[in-house]
Amino acid sequence: MNDVVIDAGPIIHLSQLKLFNLLELFPLLHTSTEVWNEFTRFDLPGKKEVEKAENIKVHRVSEKEKSAIRHKVKKFRLQSPDFSILALCLKLAGQKILTDDLELRKASEILALETYGSLGIILR
Repeated sequence: MNDVVIDAGPIIHLSQLKLFNLLELFPLLHTSTEVWNEFTRFDLPGKKEVEKAENIKVHRVSEKEKSAIRHKVKKFRLQSPDFSILALCLKLAGQKILTDDLELRKASEILALETYGSLGIILR
């Protein structure tokens, strides 16, 4: 399986549904420090689970890497963590993003990346 990059949404929603363990279907998940920091700074659902998860690797994404993505997807309403997820996916030559964010999903299509949401993970 290609590298899979995960955004905050599926972590939060699967945790709320008590289905966080479904992320173990993926041997290795990648996320950006920006997304990771959302969990460690705030008491979001999934914080405890994500801190214990052994299959999530955190990567730093530079401003330069995010800027390289911004111009390609400028028509979408994305935030800095979204750009970091897209940049990380391309950096890893990954093709899959786990996200529940509709704007991020649309931007991913422009970059020819596959996206799957929480429901897709549950049905898997």
